[in-house]
Amino acid sequence: MGTTLAREVTERVKPPRSLHLRFPFGRPLGEPGNVDQQMTVLRDCLMAVRDIEVPGEIVEPGYRWKREEYGPVEWSNL
Repeated sequence: MGTTLAREVTERVKPPRSLHLRFPFGRPLGEPGNVDQQMTVLRDCLMAVRDIEVPGEIVEPGYRWKREEYGPVEWSNL
C-alpha cells in the first residue's frame, strides 16, 4: 500500500493497492506542517488497506491541494 502522485505510472506498475492524490511531487502526505491533512491521508491509507479487495485497485479520495479544510482525525472508525 502506498500513496501515489502519478496515476499513469501506478497503473503500469500495478502495486496491490494505492491511494492516488493530486498533490505536488514530493508531498505524498500533504502540506508541510499541516498535521490534520497528513493524518487524514494516513487514515485514508490505512482504510484502503482494510477495504480494498481487488488487487491493483487505486483509490482517489479527491482531495485538492490547498483547497480543503481538515480537522482532527477520528481514529475509532478503523
